[in-house]
Amino acid sequence: MPDFTITPVDGSWPTGPQGSQGDPGVQGPQGIAGPPGPQGQPGPAGPPGSGGPSSGHPGGRLTLVQGQPEMSADVTSPTIWYAPYGGDTFPKFDGASWGLATFLSGPTDQIGPSLSCGSKWAIGSYDIFGLASGQIASGPKWTAPDLANRGLTRFAGRLVNTAPVTLDVSNSASVVVPAYQAFYLGSINVSVAGQLTAHFSLGQNRKFEIWNAFNKAPIVHRVVDTSIAAGYYNPTNQYPAWQPFNNNPLNRGNPFTGLQSLVDVQYHQSCFVNSAVSGPSGILSLVGWNGVAVGYYGKSSSDTNSMSSGFSTTAHYSDSCAVGLNTATMFVAKGNASTSSLFSGAPNPPWPYPDINQLMLVSYQG
Repeated sequence: MPDFTITPVDGSWPTGPQGSQGDPGVQGPQGIAGPPGPQGQPGPAGPPGSGGPSSGHPGGRLTLVQGQPEMSADVTSPTIWYAPYGGDTFPKFDGASWGLATFLSGPTDQIGPSLSCGSKWAIGSYDIFGLASGQIASGPKWTAPDLANRGLTRFAGRLVNTAPVTLDVSNSASVVVPAYQAFYLGSINVSVAGQLTAHFSLGQNRKFEIWNAFNKAPIVHRVVDTSIAAGYYNPTNQYPAWQPFNNNPLNRGNPFTGLQSLVDVQYHQSCFVNSAVSGPSGILSLVGWNGVAVGYYGKSSSDTNSMSSGFSTTAHYSDSCAVGLNTATMFVAKGNASTSSLFSGAPNPPWPYPDINQLMLVSYQG
């Protein structure tokens, strides 16, 4: 058969029907990620939680001197203040959440709130609270020093009132505070109705009747007896029967705390010992803590019937201080029957500062 070619008149062939789609090919690798988009707007703040406040440390100190958070001289006052000491707030709880109460009236207030309860402060111990209003208030008189009997409990780590309580904000006004809404700031001890005392000077029956639970400062009772300036006294008790120095129970300090604290007592004695007969003699010194002889004692002794030798000793007691009012007394005792007298003042021997020859330091913080 001969070869031939059929050519269309217009030079093109008509398009045929579309073929079926082939199988998909293999997917290629993922491309590089683009840069992150701009950050969106922050959402609304959530509701406040019921945890502790943003700053749980109170910013003041209880004091007996207006505008002086740290006192430095003897004072007796019917009024206490809560003076700023590094801040102007203390924690408050409103029944649902914690916050901060401002206790100053404005940015120039350097005095803070005050409290004077007059006859409502009978002899005894009381707790002082901060209120949501920024006021300070006095709790009921203690029936016992433990927290339960004082109506205190820890809530979110803070000491507050366990149940609704009536607190005094003056001698004539009081408020009822719901449970957990009175914040504990410290305690006071009233030994003379309607007033409080803080001693810094040397003397007998030393007191410091205001105690801070926060922003504590050193408290030191400096106990001396200047009544023997004319010479000496004769101890009557022989060891182990102790007696207050100079037979005077007022030769003591009266440390007071609202919570358990550490106390350190040092009784320094410098003296001459006289013997009634030839032979050894001696004087023992010790700390009387709440009337009980405690700690390590010091001993001053002489081998002969002589006053020619002087002695210096220190009796020491350090321990956890019971909550509330305590006493630390200068205790002494004759070492033996031959001891007749303890020389501890001018003019014989000729010491110019007889009070320093018997000195007890009672140290703690509050």
